[in-house]
Amino acid sequence: MTFARMMTENFTLPRPLCDSLQHLSQSHFSGRLDIQIASATPWQCFFRFGRLIYVSGGSNAQRRWRMHLNQVCPMLDWQSFTQDFPTQTADATWEYQTLCTMVKQGYLTGESAVALVRSLMAEVLFDAACSPELSFESDSQNRLDVQFTLFSVDTALESLCTRLTDWKESGFSTWPPLYYAPLLTKPAVVSLPKQLLELLNGQQTFREVAASLRLDVTEMLKILMPFIQQGAIDAVEVVDFGNRSPAIPSKAAAQQAPLIVCIDDSPACQIVENIVTKAGYRFLAIQDPLQATKVLKQAQPALILLGLITPGIDGHALCLQLRKSEPFKQLPIIVLSGNDSLIERLRAKMAGATGFCNKPIETPKDLLSLIGKHLVQKVSR
Repeated sequence: MTFARMMTENFTLPRPLCDSLQHLSQSHFSGRLDIQIASATPWQCFFRFGRLIYVSGGSNAQRRWRMHLNQVCPMLDWQSFTQDFPTQTADATWEYQTLCTMVKQGYLTGESAVALVRSLMAEVLFDAACSPELSFESDSQNRLDVQFTLFSVDTALESLCTRLTDWKESGFSTWPPLYYAPLLTKPAVVSLPKQLLELLNGQQTFREVAASLRLDVTEMLKILMPFIQQGAIDAVEVVDFGNRSPAIPSKAAAQQAPLIVCIDDSPACQIVENIVTKAGYRFLAIQDPLQATKVLKQAQPALILLGLITPGIDGHALCLQLRKSEPFKQLPIIVLSGNDSLIERLRAKMAGATGFCNKPIETPKDLLSLIGKHLVQKVSR
């Protein structure tokens, strides 16, 4: 689901959030505060005697935790790490206990762990402050055992106020949540460094993209803003790491899903991959059309998406070539073209294409509808 909503024009601290945190601080509360937005996973703030211990939760808790851990421990071997610290039951308690164990075992210094927790708090409180219609629920029975620094609520709120002021002054009065992922939808109109373009694939959050490029997220957004306003870059929800999302299919189900192959350049393949995998299809990209026939015979796809402008061979010629091969005579082939004209559609049909999709792909629904239509026709033949 794409997302674009108005954020509050007044970036003074939201009263409900501020009042809830200050009340628990002043009453020397120990336990957990859940900050809820609509039907999403709540953010969690853990207290001890009115001071903050740790924060977690939200729709991308594992992504956030891993990103911040990478920043303080960039040389961490994640394969070895997940063997030492299995993530199947990852939650706030697991995160906090894992950090404490990492300090004890020398993975992290105490100072790095404190900096990491402080960064997590800043991010969670910022996202909560930018969200509408929050509700709050405290539970004094759900506690964490303190193993290092406690954090002042007043200091956290002062830092939050500064960040919100900077955010407003940067001109971002309308913006999707930073835990959404940027998706390049119109590559032809976007002029950006290749390193940045390759990350606009709907697979990493705005913050993760900025961290990968070692940029401040606000500075990166200033670069992206003109293209956001043109509709050339969208913002989409992204699945969290671990087993948090029921939307992740089982291995058996994934193996049975139809395989969609896209023969096109890298940006186009990335856009298509994001759309079809979210819909439950398997996906394979082929960026060397001269190897297409060999790869396709091995892959046995259910449907092919074929770009017409490909290096080494014209897309129409490749389509004709595939139609002459027995395995692909009846296979659905949908042409992807930036020239949506009657002549272009006729040329595609004469080359053997069964469908035509205009580029850039304006909405995922259009492509998925076309794919579904041709897969149904394939089964009914």
